[in-house]
Parts: sequence; structure tokens; C-alpha cells
Amino acid sequence: GTSGGLCVPCGAGSFAAAGALNCSACPAGMAQEDDGKGFCTKCRLGEWSEAGAERCTPCAPHASTLQKQSTSPAACECREGYYNATVLDTANRPAEYAEERECMPCPVGGVCAGGKASLPVTLPGYYGFATDPYEFEECENADICPGNFTCGENYRGNLCARCEAGRYRFNGACEECPKVALALSVFGGGALISLWVLINVYVCNLLVHADQVLEFAQLVAVASEVNARWPSVLNAPFLVASLLDFDIDMLSLNCGISQTWGFVTDLTLQLLIIPAIVLGFAVRFALARRLLGRDEPSTLLGRLARALVPRVRTAAELEVLKDSTIASCLEATNLLYVPVCKYALSVFPCQKLAGRPAFLQADPDILCHSSSHGVLKLVGSLGMVLVVLGYPLVVLYAIRRVRSTPAGGVDPVNLRRFGSLYWRYKCSASWFELINVVRRAAFVAISVMIYSPGLQLLLLQIMMQAATMLMLYMRPYHSKDSMLLDSTLSAAMLLLLTSGSYFIKGSKGSDKWGMVLFVVIVAAVAPTIAWVNYRDVRDKLSVLRARVLTRRLNDGEAAAAKPGEVLLGMARMATTPTPAARSP
Repeated sequence: GTSGGLCVPCGAGSFAAAGALNCSACPAGMAQEDDGKGFCTKCRLGEWSEAGAERCTPCAPHASTLQKQSTSPAACECREGYYNATVLDTANRPAEYAEERECMPCPVGGVCAGGKASLPVTLPGYYGFATDPYEFEECENADICPGNFTCGENYRGNLCARCEAGRYRFNGACEECPKVALALSVFGGGALISLWVLINVYVCNLLVHADQVLEFAQLVAVASEVNARWPSVLNAPFLVASLLDFDIDMLSLNCGISQTWGFVTDLTLQLLIIPAIVLGFAVRFALARRLLGRDEPSTLLGRLARALVPRVRTAAELEVLKDSTIASCLEATNLLYVPVCKYALSVFPCQKLAGRPAFLQADPDILCHSSSHGVLKLVGSLGMVLVVLGYPLVVLYAIRRVRSTPAGGVDPVNLRRFGSLYWRYKCSASWFELINVVRRAAFVAISVMIYSPGLQLLLLQIMMQAATMLMLYMRPYHSKDSMLLDSTLSAAMLLLLTSGSYFIKGSKGSDKWGMVLFVVIVAAVAPTIAWVNYRDVRDKLSVLRARVLTRRLNDGEAAAAKPGEVLLGMARMATTPTPAARSP
């Protein structure tokens, strides 16, 4: 440029073209940082400048421009894999850009295409909200979360955990309610009650080792609820284990009774089952005592009462009925202990999505710390005191009573009332039943209170291994068959939990390894269960034949025992509630 007739170099940010007398500012999108230049340099990709700029300004980290010679910071866009929350307002419409926008890494579970108006979008298998802050949660079942902030068909609610109207949850999926839904719910309830009666009243009395198999099935049901991406080949055995867990949720009453049926009603009903059973046994005993010594009733109601209660003729028989009533209540509590623990503990764990109120893990539609959640915590605390903590205290009380019996003596009252808690153990290890109860409670607590699947499986393995090592060290059982069965079931459980750590990674070949795992466990467990129960039934048949033979010889009849007499004896043994009758 010129000044006073003299040529003067143009300063930074300006230039003078050939033959020009005056300096011109560099246009927007260009810059010049040296003096005396006759040109300006275009800004490169990822830079911008206003008019008269000495140098181009780089975009914020992880941002760039689509072309060279950009003229404003608005030209800067986040690169692929990054986003900026100021790009869009809450209505998802373009908003004004800030002078300096920071591009943030795409959150886990999201995909970010980059650009001006591109915010994170959930990947398949993740759930979240299309507003800031963007933090996504992995869905328990990846199939129900297709991504893009939507739930799969037939699913709704937070974490897509609820079924749409006309659907019910079965084995983790929302299935269409059948047309005869009410009949199905009633039938399912009747089937579940019948299964409980069959196992508790008949199978456990007839087969010595049924309790061990049932406890194993319930631990498998707890393990199946860990989100370890179990292969589909395990769905069938998990379903059988869930049936033996006696979880009221298996009835899916939201189809037949109410679409609003959910966790709250399941919780209420599950916690009321044990009091209802205890009340039923108490009424049965009260009727038997009322009918003691009375003539055959003439009224229809009296005849019905007589048909429903055991016939007792003396005060001594009434005391035996009282003891067997207590034993039946304890066995029912033992059978339902795991599902009651699960529901009682499920009212406490909460989960929080970024920028959202915390919600109950068991039912994402319930906000934590709300008035309804307060009521649920009160109900859950009551279940904790009465069952989760109460039942182990009863077991401890029974064991203390047994151990206080003089050496070599057997208290028949203790045997009838509490024999189911200790009869299969050696006297020195009568407390081992308490270890089994604590193990089941710990399994449920780990699966409910801890959210990380990897940590769940690790703690379950530690708990199972500690209980197994203690069992092998103490050798608490009278019978070698009981030791064999417990060792086999414990090994199968440890193999299942260890395999879960492999499945949780979603590694290739999981389905193939799942089939191998299924075959190995079935090949080890099924023959062992069949063998020990065969030996048990065989021994019982031998004893019954001997009893029938002795009776017939005493009566002066033929020595041969008829098959019908032996079968009748087995039926009586199956319906005898006293532990003394379980072993020959």
C-alpha cells in the first residue's frame, strides 16, 4: 500500500494485489499472518476465519468442516463418532450454534453419524431418551430394544420392560394372550397348586432325596435370571427350574384377570401364599380338635368338615396331628422360601437413567422414593422380617432344641415337628440345614441387589464354591447317596455359573458350547438322581414287604405278600408327614 507517496508493506490480515495502491483485508475464509504479502491463504479443512483474520481458527476438538475456506464457526461439524448437545433444542429442531461448541464422544450404546444436526441414537440392545444428557442402558433382553429410541413390537415402558395390552410375559418374552385367558389363568393356578401338593405332600415324603433336587432346581432358576446371554438351548431346563421355583409370575394373570396385573400384585400374592397355607393348616387342625370325640355329624356342613380333616380319636392322636401340622407349615415355607426372598428383596434396588428420576428395577414404571414405593418397601420389609430372616431363625431354634436332647435319645415331638430340617444329617452336623438356607438366601440377594451380570456370576461362584467345600469337608449326610447327589448337583451348578462368564461376552460358538454344557450336565445329573431314588424306593419296598410278611405270618396267613398290599403301604408312606416315615 502507499502512505505519503511511499510504498508501505501491508500488515497481517491484509494484502495488496499487483498494481493496487491500497491494502485490502483478507476476505472471510482466508487469512494472512505475514506482512507485505500480495495474497491471502485459504483456510484448510477444519478451520474457519472472518474477514481480516491474521490466521485461521481451528474448529473445536473432534470437529471439522465439510469444505475449505469456511467463514464462520457454524461451519464446524462434529466428526463421525461425536456429537454436540447444543445442536438441537428439546423439540429436535435446529438451534443457533454457540461460538465454541465441544464435540463429545458418542456414549456407549449409541451411534453418532456426525454433522450439524446429528445426535446420538440408541443401538439395538440399548434403551435411552432422545434428550440431553445422553446415557444409554443395556436392555436385559437385546431383542426387545431395536434401537433408535424405540421398543420392539409388543413391548413398552422404561427399558421396554412392559408388555403391550393383550400380551403376557412368558419365559422373558411378551406372548399373545390366548382367547381362553381366564380359563388358562385359573388352570395355571390350579396346576401350580397341584404341583405344590404333589411335591410337598407326596414326592418329598416318598423320595428321600427330593428336597435336594428341588433346592438345586431353585438355585438354577435364580441363576437363569442373570443376564448372561444364555444360549437358547438352555431355555427348556430353565423353564422347568422356574416351575419348581413356584414363582407366582409364571401364572401370567394379567391376561385372564387384569391388564394392570404386574409386579405389585405378584408381590402381594407371593407374600400371602405362606400365611394362607399356615392359616389353612391351622383351620384344619382346629376342626379336627373340635370334632374330637364327637359322633358322626348329621348335617351336610359337618360331613364336609369331617371329610376334609384327618380323623383323630384320642388326645394323643391330636398331639401327633398338631406336630405334623407344624412340620407341614415348615416344609411349605422351605418350598416357597426362594420366591418369597426374591420378591421381598426386589422392592429395594433402584436404577437411574441419566437426567431421569430413579425407578424400581423390578418394575420400571414405579418411581423410587415415591409414596407407592414407600408402601412397597413397607410390605417388603414385613416379608423380610417374617420369612427371609424369620425362617432361618426357626431353623436355628429347631436345631438348638435337637442338640439339647440328651446323647443317644430321640425326642419324638422334635422328630415329628422339626425332623425335616435335620433328619438326613449326622448329629454332629445337624446345623448344616442352616447353611443350605443361608446359601439360598445369598443366591437370591446377589441376583436381586447387584445389577452387573459379571459381578453377579462371580459372587455366585464364590458362594457356591464355599458351600461345596464346606460340604465336602464336613461330610454331613448320613447316607452316601445324599453325599453323591449333593456333590454332583454342586459340581453341575458350578459348571453352569462358570459357563455364564463365557456366555456373557457373547463370544462366537456360544450356542455350540451351550449344547455341550446341556449334554454334560444332563449326563451327570439325571443318572445320579435316578440312581439314588431307585435305591431309595428299592429299600422302601424291601421294608414294606418285610412288614407285610411279618403281619401275614402273625395272622397265620400265606407268607407271600401281594403286590396290592405293598403298593398300599407305599401310598400310606407317601402321605405320612412325619420324617421318620421317609426313611425305611
